[in-house]
Amino acid sequence: MIKDCLLNPEHPEKYMLEMHRIMLNCAAAFGLGVCAVDVEPDSKKLAEPVRALLSLVAKLEYIPEAQMDAACALCGSGLSFSYYFINAMSDGALKIGLSRAAAVKFSAKTVNCATQTLLESGKHPNELKDEVCAPSGGAIYGLSILDKADVASGVSGAVEAAYKRALSLAREDNPA
Repeated sequence: MIKDCLLNPEHPEKYMLEMHRIMLNCAAAFGLGVCAVDVEPDSKKLAEPVRALLSLVAKLEYIPEAQMDAACALCGSGLSFSYYFINAMSDGALKIGLSRAAAVKFSAKTVNCATQTLLESGKHPNELKDEVCAPSGGAIYGLSILDKADVASGVSGAVEAAYKRALSLAREDNPA
């Protein structure tokens, strides 16, 4: 159907059409985005002009087409969830005396440190979490509150809800 719209139906052999499924999140506006493509980014299956253009705004990552909806839910909607978490941490810091500006700045930097440590170390998040927790320390007490509030289940459920909504919107746009 797409070929019929884009190509001259009388002479389709005259044209080459390359199509890919691509997920690019909003952080690309700052050169920090995640860009998932349905082929290995360095393969000949991705045309050089497409690779060059996308590489300007994000690091390209391969995701099989069958997993692209999940990547969209995580990397697209996940930005919103991350901002929500940073804001919640900032609110807690504001309650105990930091200025709003300092609270937001330090919350964002802390999340960035966690992200970079995770990516650089190759360790599982639970392993890094355990390394930060000292016996009877503040981190384990704070984590206990998060566990009681079932935050992990809420975050996981948010990703699943975003995925289900994306599937629902796709069906609405493409009635069977």
